[in-house]
Amino acid sequence: MRTILRLTCLSCVAIFCVAIHADDTPVHRLGKSVDLDAKAPAANIMAAVPRPGYERVLGRLVIEPTPGSSPPSFFVSGRVISDNTGTGIERVAIFIGQEDQAPELAAMTNADGDFKFRLWIMVDHRNPSVNIPPDFSGYLYVGGDPSLSHRNVLRLMSGYAVRYKLTELAERNQLKLPVPAESDDAKRQTKKE
Repeated sequence: MRTILRLTCLSCVAIFCVAIHADDTPVHRLGKSVDLDAKAPAANIMAAVPRPGYERVLGRLVIEPTPGSSPPSFFVSGRVISDNTGTGIERVAIFIGQEDQAPELAAMTNADGDFKFRLWIMVDHRNPSVNIPPDFSGYLYVGGDPSLSHRNVLRLMSGYAVRYKLTELAERNQLKLPVPAESDDAKRQTKKE
C-alpha cells in the first residue's frame, strides 16, 4: 500500500512539474481575470475579481516558430484546465487581441482541453486571420463566448476571461522573436535620404 501511495505522489509531482517553467511559477499564475465590454474593434477591459475553483486557466502552453513561413508565424498549442480539478475542459474559446481592442477568436479546445492555432506576425499590412505585431505585444484570452462583430468577425465582445500577456508567454518559451523586415516603403525612404 505504501509503495502505491509513493508512486501516486511521484506521478502527481511529475505532472505538476510539466506546467512549471524556469522561474518555478506555474503558467496559469501569469493570467489575470478581466471583464470585457466591447463595441468592436474597441474594447473596455477592466480587472475582475478572480473566481477560484471555477476558472479555466492555461495548464500548458508551447509557442514554436513555423519553418519557412512568410510572413513569419508561430504554432501556439496548449491545454486549458479547470483550476479546481486540474483536468482539461472541452469547448473553451481562445482569443488573441491587442490592448483595448476586442480580441478575435483563435481556437477552441477539444475534448481533452487541448488547442492549437497559427499566430501570424503582421508585416507590410498583410492581414492573415489571427495576427500580432513583431514585438509580440497583445494578449491571449481564455474563456468567454465568441460573438459576431459588425464586420462578421468572431470576437470576444463581452464577458469574463483570464488574460495572459503574449510577451510573458513568449519569454517563458524562450522564444526568439523575428526581427521585422524593412518594408519596401521604408527602404525607398532610406535611399532618398
